[in-house]
Amino acid sequence: MSFLSSHGAAFRAAVPILLDLAIGGYEEFISKYPNDPRTVSAHVRLGDALRAQKKYDAAVAEYDFVLQKFPESDTSRDALLKKGLAQADANQPQAIQTLSEVVKKFPNTIESNTAAQKLKEMQAAQRKPPAR
Repeated sequence: MSFLSSHGAAFRAAVPILLDLAIGGYEEFISKYPNDPRTVSAHVRLGDALRAQKKYDAAVAEYDFVLQKFPESDTSRDALLKKGLAQADANQPQAIQTLSEVVKKFPNTIESNTAAQKLKEMQAAQRKPPAR
């Protein structure tokens, strides 16, 4: 086994452990400091870590928490985009509605451009004929 392949295998083995540590850290921070201004960001990062673990419903719940509790924060558009992307990852039909909302509510932003690109990819995948 070469150095690169063993290094890659070690990295792949470490990622789930690191994600578990990150999730625990975010949950602990949120629990200890619920009124800290950085808590909103911790919820988004927790959602990101859960999405990376393919725990899409839990990730969407974190993004929804941000959208409900901090609707006027600068982080809300990021949370809405990431909610739509997590829904798309899980093949949930709501993804189209959520991503379209990002495009409509936040035009001419990075989040809007990312949402529009994902919508195009999803539409192209729907038009693709099934494999035989």
